[in-house]
Amino acid sequence: MIRGADGRRSCAAAAERWQSVPMDHASYSHQEQSRLTAACEELLRAREASSDDGFTSVAIDLDEYSVTLYWCGPVPERVMRAAERVREAGVKLHLRSARYSLMQLLAAMDAVIADEQRRKVPQAQRCISLSPAVDGSDVEIVAGSLAEDLMVARRLATDVPLH
Repeated sequence: MIRGADGRRSCAAAAERWQSVPMDHASYSHQEQSRLTAACEELLRAREASSDDGFTSVAIDLDEYSVTLYWCGPVPERVMRAAERVREAGVKLHLRSARYSLMQLLAAMDAVIADEQRRKVPQAQRCISLSPAVDGSDVEIVAGSLAEDLMVARRLATDVPLH
């Protein structure tokens, strides 16, 4: 979620941000887009071949023409070799440390849903959507009711920050 001018998370701020991105990406050649996509695929193949579960996400930044790989814990050698191949192919790659892995974030999301079901939270007050933050920092929640007591209860279901 993107923060507005007042510092609060805001859907309006997110909409403004996305309105500034060229929708047709006409400024990017097909070849440039293909290189970014191929870089992500290379990293994901290496991740799948690795037994490590520290993967959080991989993201494309069209403004910077770069790829960012978020990983929780030490990055496995196989993934590091793939990262080197991506860089050798001319793609700007950032390796960023994540607070939580995708597996941990998904487990936190499952815990929130299970807690709502266990407590028989009315449908109007349940989470409408849960999504892991791309950078692995937290789980972002959109709920039918953002009453403080409900958020406190959801936070008790997991150690992962919920926003």
